[in-house]
Parts: sequence; structure tokens; C-alpha cells
Amino acid sequence: MNSIVKNTYSCAILGMLSVGSAAGGVTSASAQEFCRTIAVPIASIRAWHLPHEGTGDTEMAGHNPRITIRANVAREGPRLILTGTVEMREAQEDFTTFLGTFMKTVFDVDLEAPGCTYRDFISRSGGLDADGGNDNHKWTLYENGNGIVRAANCLSDTDGDDAGRLGCTIEFEDISVELK
Repeated sequence: MNSIVKNTYSCAILGMLSVGSAAGGVTSASAQEFCRTIAVPIASIRAWHLPHEGTGDTEMAGHNPRITIRANVAREGPRLILTGTVEMREAQEDFTTFLGTFMKTVFDVDLEAPGCTYRDFISRSGGLDADGGNDNHKWTLYENGNGIVRAANCLSDTDGDDAGRLGCTIEFEDISVELK
């Protein structure tokens, strides 16, 4: 019974938002309550099968690869878009490098909060830097992220050729979004 009441209430608020927007009128009191500061969770990203960047061979050879992750959330019209890079670079000559990118919509105000708009959204960014370790052929959790990057679980070296075998699962912090 409670779920039916909750669903009816949220549909009623969305209905008021839709009618107010369609009529071009002022947003109702209930819609104003709906358009507030919210926490937007960013689901984890799996950046796997990193492509060889062209530098060096395709073998990390246990040479303590440097892991560099960068991420940014920016507004593109009604959407908030997460973009980023994951780089793994061998710490010794020939500096074998693998580099991948990711992109994902994390929030769309038109779909998830119809009738609301953003109030001065400022881009959010973050990163993580770590040394993979010598001959570390295990998935390793790095919890030293900053900004929107919370942590990453990475495989930065394997036995033999690393082409198509390296990557990370990246965890993110929620972001606060002010709606009006």
C-alpha cells in the first residue's frame, strides 16, 4: 500500500510540473519543493581493455606502471556528462603506455526533474595517481582519489603481453546539483 501512495504522490508532483510547464505558467508550490538541491550519484565506470597508446611495446614487464585517472562532469544543455581518461605508463624505458577514455551521461534534468532547470552549475573534476608496483599482477584497490574520483580498482600489469588486458573500475563521489 505504501508504494502505491508514494508512486501516486510522485506522479502528482510530476503532473503538476508538466501542466505548469506546458501552460507556460508559474511553477506550483509542489513543483518548487521538487526543484531543490539534490545529490546525484555517479555510477562506477569500468575502463577496461585499455588500448596501446603507441609509446613503447605492449609489455609493462613489471616496471611499476604509473596509473593516472582524470574525470570531469560538465553541463551540456540539459545533461551532465562525465568524461575522463585512464592512463597506465611504464616507469622505465621504453615507457609502454596504455590510454583509454570514457564518457557517460550522469543526469538529465529534462528526464529526471522535468520542469526544473540548473542554478549556476559549475563543472566538477577529480583524479587519482598511483604507482602500480613492481610485478604486481593482481587487481589492486587505490583509495587516494580526490574531487569526484573516490577510488579505483586496477590491473596495471600481467604476465606477458598486456595488450587488451589492463584497466580499472573507477568509483565516484555523489555530486550536489542545485535545481530551480
